[in-house]
Formats: sequence, structure tokens, C-alpha cells
Amino acid sequence: MGLTFEQILEFRGISLNEHLRYLSELGFLPESLMVETKPAFPLRFYTSNWKVEILREEKVRITSTFIVEALFFRFQSDTEEGLNHLISLYRKKTMRAGG
Repeated sequence: MGLTFEQILEFRGISLNEHLRYLSELGFLPESLMVETKPAFPLRFYTSNWKVEILREEKVRITSTFIVEALFFRFQSDTEEGLNHLISLYRKKTMRAGG
């Protein structure tokens, strides 16, 4: 599959373990086994239509005492429509609503 469409997105405040669960729920398989406590980035996942890479993890300071985890993703697809669909599915997984 020639992946020609891609987009990089940042997600804040969601742990790496949660993201790994979301990818699994969407049918993604890891490119290699992840047994380390602190995995080496980038982490690569794929399906028959899409590829996702978790590029890096950073701590982002919101205020002097409020620091959140940020993960940077590269989403890839061979069509623009496929990329948009993948991002839409993933955003639904990561959507948080206040109450």
C-alpha cells in the first residue's frame, strides 16, 4: 500500500496505555512486540488500509503546577477519504466531555 496522505496530530491528557487500547479497538496491530515498560518511539501500528505512528511523548506545562502528557501521532492512508475517516474514528475515541 502506497501511503500518500498523512496528518500529524497532538493529543494531550490521555495516557499511552489508553491510546494503545484505542488503536487495538480500531483493529490496529503493532509492527513489533512492545514488552518494554518505557517503549522506544516511534511506535508503529497498521491495518490493511492505514498506518499510525506514535512519534514521541512530551510533558506540556499548562501552568506552573499543571503538567499534562502529550503524544504526537502520524496518521497515514492511501486516500484522502481514508485518512479523514481514520482521524474521525480516532477523534471519537479520544473525545472527552465535561459535566
